[in-house]
Amino acid sequence: MAVPDRLRAAIGQREIKETLGTTDLAEALVRHARKLADVRTLFASLDQQQASSIDDRADKIVREGLGALARGCGGDKAGHRNAGVVLSVAE
Repeated sequence: MAVPDRLRAAIGQREIKETLGTTDLAEALVRHARKLADVRTLFASLDQQQASSIDDRADKIVREGLGALARGCGGDKAGHRNAGVVLSVAE
């Protein structure tokens, strides 16, 4: 089975190949269905992990950006005061 481009780095290969370990066609079809389900479950799990990682990084970027903005609201280098602004991120 071809590995989707988005998951190749995580899996480390372009295709997943495995022997079914049988010459019986009926048994091969059953084993193929099981392997296919396992691979699809793996892909879904990796997609979920990547989505969580992206969400975590986005939250961190937003928190850091809002923190930088909040620090900047106290005034600039010339001593000008900015209006008081309260910034917060719901966790």
